[in-house]
Amino acid sequence: MTSDLTQRVNTDDQGNDHYANVQFSRSKREEVSLYSNRAHHQQPGKQEEDVQLAPVNISQASAATQGWAHERATPRGSFGLSLAGPLGMSGHNALTYELPYQAWLQKGAPVSLFQASLKDHRSLRTLDSIHMETQLQIREVTLENNYVMSRLSQPHIFRVVGQSVTLPQKNICALKGTDVDIPCTYTVNGYTVQSKGWYRTQTSGGWGRDLKTDPEYKTRVEYDDHSCGLRIKSLRLSDSGVYNFRFKTWNSDWISDPSGVKLSVTGIEKRCWSVTYNHENICALRGSSVDLSCSYTYPAWHTVTTTLWFNKWQYWVEPTDLSLDEDYEGRVEFRGDKKSDCTLRIRDLRESDARNYKFRFLTNQEGGKYSGANGVSLSITDLKVDIQYGSRKQSATLTCKTSCSLSNNPTFIWYKNGQPLPDRYTQRTDLYYVNSVDDGSYSCAVKGFEGLRSPAVCFLQQKCWSVAYTKSNICGLIGSSVDIQSHFTYPDYYKVTKTTWYIRRNPNPKELSQNEEKDHMKFICTDHSCLLRVTQLRMTDSAEYFFRFETSPSTYYNSTSGVILTVTDLQVTVSPDTVREGQRVTLTCYTTCTLSNNPTYIWYRNNQPVTNKHTNILYLDSVSSEDADNYSCAVRGQENLRSPAVYSPKNTRVSVSPSGQVVEGSSVTLTCSSDANPPVHTYTWYKKDNGAEPSLMGSGQNYSITNISSEDSGQYYCRAENRIGNSSSTEIHLNVTCEYIRILTDPQK
Repeated sequence: MTSDLTQRVNTDDQGNDHYANVQFSRSKREEVSLYSNRAHHQQPGKQEEDVQLAPVNISQASAATQGWAHERATPRGSFGLSLAGPLGMSGHNALTYELPYQAWLQKGAPVSLFQASLKDHRSLRTLDSIHMETQLQIREVTLENNYVMSRLSQPHIFRVVGQSVTLPQKNICALKGTDVDIPCTYTVNGYTVQSKGWYRTQTSGGWGRDLKTDPEYKTRVEYDDHSCGLRIKSLRLSDSGVYNFRFKTWNSDWISDPSGVKLSVTGIEKRCWSVTYNHENICALRGSSVDLSCSYTYPAWHTVTTTLWFNKWQYWVEPTDLSLDEDYEGRVEFRGDKKSDCTLRIRDLRESDARNYKFRFLTNQEGGKYSGANGVSLSITDLKVDIQYGSRKQSATLTCKTSCSLSNNPTFIWYKNGQPLPDRYTQRTDLYYVNSVDDGSYSCAVKGFEGLRSPAVCFLQQKCWSVAYTKSNICGLIGSSVDIQSHFTYPDYYKVTKTTWYIRRNPNPKELSQNEEKDHMKFICTDHSCLLRVTQLRMTDSAEYFFRFETSPSTYYNSTSGVILTVTDLQVTVSPDTVREGQRVTLTCYTTCTLSNNPTYIWYRNNQPVTNKHTNILYLDSVSSEDADNYSCAVRGQENLRSPAVYSPKNTRVSVSPSGQVVEGSSVTLTCSSDANPPVHTYTWYKKDNGAEPSLMGSGQNYSITNISSEDSGQYYCRAENRIGNSSSTEIHLNVTCEYIRILTDPQK
């Protein structure tokens, strides 16, 4: 019965948008009770969300199945169950489902039981045209068969996971009278498409009319059965609007892109050019990262060739791309595309970054260049704690101040003596109230940028001695730079006379001297913070670092524990250990510690970046003998600190010992050599005779032949294999000659 029920057929569409799922299995009852089906549901104009479908186990019916069915019977819109009689262990009775649903699920794959061609004709479908209800009956049911059904509630439209529509260009501008192409791709996840089409979004919401049947469009639109790209010919001004593509399979409702494509039709080409900045004024913290986001449009017949951001310009001179400016080297990343997105990210913001930034793009047409007019004005600020005492100086109001209003509605975090405090005294997160029991040092930070803390201020002086660190553990990449940040406080009437960093590799710490380490370590200190910058990291820099300061009147203070710095290199590891041809291989960019700042990884194949692969794992599918590539990895911003490459065997060759003529009865050893990383794990030897198929002779790096004979003559080669791939040597010819025998004859005879 299992094989019969797994046959897939289509069901009739009765105009009902409710669906149910059935899963058939022969598993045990307790296993079935664990079954659940996750799907997506979506209504037009509403956000997509997950819904968990509750399972119903039909097979749990007992002998009193008729009563059980009546208890489960529900009003129209759900489902009912009836049985032809008591169901015994060996009985063969009928299950009847009365339901308005038509989609059924078999082990995760859609199956229709309504029109299933069951060999023993156990399935029967009937339709009640008055109530639009469908009834499915399966006869000769036994307890060994489990039927699990789940359904979607009435307001939802069923959407199969993995089905989608992608419209890469969200804004397109075109001239009146021209033709425009709207690119589109869609994924059906293995299901058969029943219907599809383009429509224009209605201002009132809901689905529009298929353009192929719309009198305004049907003679001017083209899209074939194999893709969803749309062409609209002879554009009219009235064609301006939002367009979308949708499709449906037999087990889902209409699937479409969430937003569609906005088409603007104009009679003047100049109106097609635009750059829109999401925010024209942005305030950000020094040392943080910021996104300058924007979108752009251009005539549809143009192709964008160059995109750039710039902050320096002069008339009649083409501006310089910000990524080529040495002041921004390694700190800027274009996160947009050559379609419509022009977002720029700037990391590690500096005071000198406070400028106006503009986006510019060039196309493949003459005169095809445009810059956004106003640009984005970026302001940079630090955090500062302002303290306002009460009348008797036993209470105070602390304010976390900035020189400009930070963007994105920030949440502030307060610290007391270097430790974070909950915000329990005020509804405003940039204010903090303290009284006489709260004496100590206070600082503030913005959530998400806890490392960019303000200098601390003291309240009531008595408990103002502290040293705190932004991070207790730092992982740095060999050859790169790291900052170890300390914050310290002291009473106002003291003056700092000396700040010192110490390194501890053993029980006896050593004071760091900037004079000795001037090219390697640098101190950057203010009144209440001191930063140790270590450049060109070495493995020997792995140690514990702690800060100490001295004051006048004479005293000193340091923390009991410091910051653990671990230095790592990048290595590419390969798994599994043994790889067969056609098998998937996993490459991992490995470090001995977790790199700070959530790095973005870059993979290189034959020294060229692998696009769209920015995690520390790279999968190689179906490894073959042709995979002679080498792979390495790096971290974005430190691309010059690349890992050693891993690669399949190359320069595979065979040597013969002893060299020279090979005589019958002697011994010969063939040695296979190859360059590979990871090392070769398998050597295999082959022999070819007179054009015949190669014969497997043995394995191992050396292949020895003792007491050699003429039958051993032939073409020999070896194959070297590691976890990336394999390669074969060129063939060598082994020619075995007969041993020379001198025959003496008697001249007298």
